[in-house]
Amino acid sequence: MTDASGRVRGSSTLTGDAVPNASGLVDAARVRQLVAGRADAGHPYQVATARGPYLVALALVPAAGPGSKHGRIAPGLPAGPPTPTTEGQAAGQREVLALARSLTPVATATMYVWTLTVAGTTAALLLATALGALLVRHALRPLTRVAAAADAVAGGDYACRVAVPPARDEVGRLAVAFNAMAVSVEDAVATQRRFVADAAHELRTPLTALGGYADVLLLGAATSPNDLATALEAMRGETRRMARLVNDLLALARLDDGALPLLPTEVDLAAVLRDAYAGARVLHADRCLTLDSAVPTLPVYGDADRVRQVVANLLDNAVKFSEPGGHIALALCRDRTDALLEVRDDGIGIAPEDLPHVRERFYRADRARSHTTETGGTGLGLAIVQEIVTAHGGSLDIDSRPGRGTTVTVRLPSVDGRIARVRTADSVRPA
Repeated sequence: MTDASGRVRGSSTLTGDAVPNASGLVDAARVRQLVAGRADAGHPYQVATARGPYLVALALVPAAGPGSKHGRIAPGLPAGPPTPTTEGQAAGQREVLALARSLTPVATATMYVWTLTVAGTTAALLLATALGALLVRHALRPLTRVAAAADAVAGGDYACRVAVPPARDEVGRLAVAFNAMAVSVEDAVATQRRFVADAAHELRTPLTALGGYADVLLLGAATSPNDLATALEAMRGETRRMARLVNDLLALARLDDGALPLLPTEVDLAAVLRDAYAGARVLHADRCLTLDSAVPTLPVYGDADRVRQVVANLLDNAVKFSEPGGHIALALCRDRTDALLEVRDDGIGIAPEDLPHVRERFYRADRARSHTTETGGTGLGLAIVQEIVTAHGGSLDIDSRPGRGTTVTVRLPSVDGRIARVRTADSVRPA
């Protein structure tokens, strides 16, 4: 309890000489303002004391009568001098009651809660970080294996594969895609190695033969004109064979890179077949050749030279793998919008295990006869045919049985079919 000037007159918690210590809780200026009628002076305020922070609220109360000892607030307060009554104090004069509550328990509880919050948050973050690291490590383990396998493949271990996880998620699809890529890389490298080895072998054979004939000539072993002519003819044959091999390799390399220019024009496939048939009858008179063309003209859209090369290669294979006196049939017909070219022989045929590989480069089904004068070739004929036909938007089909001959069918889009496809595409194209 304070008087109008803010001096503490009594306390509910302090007695005796300790009463003046309560003056630190009371803001005398606020007391005077409250007595003067400023309502906002009674708003609670916080004050810091030696015993901690307090929240204080002021309120006006009726004053005690003259001579009051304020014992009603502090019963143990010793008697003191009466409150002086000056002239002009009315009977309704009021004093100021200061209600103070210590904020130390609240601050302690707040600090406790704050400490628990900080400690709990820190522990939760540490635990979440540890669990996150474990989960990330577990999730990235398949990717680590994929990266290790990629390094192994880059280092030359083309047979390296990764285990596919049972879950068909993104990581599982990545593992499947990586294994498929590794298989493709392994096949490509194996094909390249086989191609280089076969090319070296094919070039070594004519070079060795040329070297042998050259030694014969240098040593003077061939003295007669017949021996000299035989040696020179053999050297010319090996040279031509080596030239064909180099030209075929160059053509395949250009086809692979797309550097071999194609000059598409309208080519009469029936005329090309008739020309090839006429030339083959002269060059291979010991074979029985027949031509069955159901159409007088059948234009296709393609490179004339490459189309002639396809027919020549197929005829060359048919002659090589058929016996003297054997039959070779050429046929041409129209199948809807496509042209079908068929070359059929009754030669030695191809074994079933060799049939899927005859389009591969340097692959020859009859290895025992691959280097003889009659059937010796580069092993690139069908590979070149396949590349040219594919470049023209066609297809190549081979049907063969050992001892019964081989039938090779080439399907090429005709000019009419190409025009029909273009018109169909234009008709369904959105406006």
